[in-house]
Amino acid sequence: MLATKASTFTHRSSVAYTTCRDRHVHCDGTRPCCTHCSSEARVCEYTPSRRGGLTRAELAARRAAKDRPSSTTGVRCCNDAGSLPGHTSTVTTPSSYHRDVWAHVLSNKARRGELEPLLACMRFIGSLYAKSDQATELGESVRLDIHTRGDLNPDPALAQCRLLYSIGTYWCGDRDTSRREMDAALGIAIGLGMHCREFTIENSGSGEDPVLAESLRTTW
Repeated sequence: MLATKASTFTHRSSVAYTTCRDRHVHCDGTRPCCTHCSSEARVCEYTPSRRGGLTRAELAARRAAKDRPSSTTGVRCCNDAGSLPGHTSTVTTPSSYHRDVWAHVLSNKARRGELEPLLACMRFIGSLYAKSDQATELGESVRLDIHTRGDLNPDPALAQCRLLYSIGTYWCGDRDTSRREMDAALGIAIGLGMHCREFTIENSGSGEDPVLAESLRTTW
């Protein structure tokens, strides 16, 4: 039964001559003249497809070419740049950023006290990202550092600290504290003149410390 049913399937031709298409009749695609045109003594015409594209054989050849490893003869990899005369290869990683940049900022021991509240706030925000159980404890530590410092001797680091603490408390859903800290950070920044162009130059060694200069600019 299955063999009988399968034998009734008709083969679909991959081409259809123009005459058969115009008459909406089935074309068997026989070349040079199909059965319909032969029986009616018609001229068989076939218009090639205008869609373009590659044949299956051409596609297979292209895939095979892509799978073959490309030749590197005469091409120098960018990783070899370190071997060129007068060139030093550098690799930037998150750990190198922390090691190089923050070691540079903290090298001045006189500023360590100024930066402690800011560093504490960074630990607090990091604990929020990491979903650490210490987030509450670290947040309280920031609050105590800010309270201890007060606003008697404000500095840019304190403005940065209170700005970041405002963001952290906002994430925690404490909107009142967030708004209060944002207002405090803005007041310190305006009082110091951080919105003025010359402030960045004057507080970054006349621009000789580009890391600090950019930090002050982006804070405002």
